[in-house]
Amino acid sequence: MNLSLKKQTNIALSFFLIAALIGLFLRFLFIADVEVDFKYFLHAHSHVALMGWVYLAMLVLIRLCFFDTKKNKKQYNGIFVFTLITVVGMLCSFPFQGYAAISITFSTLFLFASYWFYWFFIKHASKQTRQLHSYRILKYALIYMLISSIGPWAVGGVMATLGSGSVWYRIAIYFYLHFQYNAWIILGLIGIFMYILENKGILIEKKSIKVFLMYFNSGLIFTFFLSILFVEPHGIFYLISIAGGALQLVSLFYVKEAIPDLKTKVKKIFSHLEFTLLKWISILLLIKFIMQFFAGFKPVADLITNYKNLTIGFLHWTFLGVITLSLFVLLSYFKLIKINKAVIYFYALGFLLTEALIFWRPISFIFNLDFSIPQYILLFIASFLLVIGIFIIMLKQLVKKPN
Repeated sequence: MNLSLKKQTNIALSFFLIAALIGLFLRFLFIADVEVDFKYFLHAHSHVALMGWVYLAMLVLIRLCFFDTKKNKKQYNGIFVFTLITVVGMLCSFPFQGYAAISITFSTLFLFASYWFYWFFIKHASKQTRQLHSYRILKYALIYMLISSIGPWAVGGVMATLGSGSVWYRIAIYFYLHFQYNAWIILGLIGIFMYILENKGILIEKKSIKVFLMYFNSGLIFTFFLSILFVEPHGIFYLISIAGGALQLVSLFYVKEAIPDLKTKVKKIFSHLEFTLLKWISILLLIKFIMQFFAGFKPVADLITNYKNLTIGFLHWTFLGVITLSLFVLLSYFKLIKINKAVIYFYALGFLLTEALIFWRPISFIFNLDFSIPQYILLFIASFLLVIGIFIIMLKQLVKKPN
């Protein structure tokens, strides 16, 4: 199967739309009595969103930036199609059986597909890109992708021995999510962004990038301990988590230091809409790191343990805000998708409303607010706005001729 990068992008977008529709259905289950297993559809929603939309879109961008697209086409297409089959398998199995033989088989095959792509990146990345700072950042990102896969492997062992009710089951899941959301994807997006700047001839200071990676990587290891605070461990783990959050906050400073007069240079490269979105993404990313920092303090950690919405809100903040908006900008820059203000307004409104509503319950508890709202109905409406935004982008892909 010979798929152009444009078609591969459309496939990734299609999975995003499907994941959003499943998410909308999950919201509907809170306001209507439908006899389905909520967890089964939740598994389908999360797997298709992360592996169908984000992973496939990242594959396309990495292929476009770090490889000679005229070489090794057959092998890369084989990796993409194999990965696509695993995602379709998960989509067709999770809603009907949850974690069972078929879905676990496809999930396992997906891990092998990711290992295959890492090998492909290390072996076939073009000689020119191997000299770039962005290549080094991407290499770290993909190593973290490999490390994250320890989580799913551990889940199988824990379920076979201790059961899904074990503390270690949750820690294995959190391990995977941490190295996905906070490591490989974030660092991968930064690497692709850096590639665009380097490709435009913008010099990046080697020392600042080295310090950035040192702080980011150290902070990443330390902030993993945020994932175990729900068991109320020894106080040292809270201090390590806080230190990790501080290190990652500091690392952002060195990204800016690496490129003097960053704002002016970026403004010349990206369109007005893309540049505006990048400014908002920077704010969202900063807030993400601030949330991680404060999550290490025991009173906040206890709130997170007691209010699941805080974790869900953080994951959505990262996925729908930082990650997806970044993918929109990067795919738009390479003319793989078409976005405009109207589409972004729909999407941004849906995103901000869902975040506000998800965080509402814990916030109302913290500040002792008695004002009640029809939360689930409003969440359904807000999620519908997200679906509309994604659908319009998808529609534009079908009616516009490939650029």
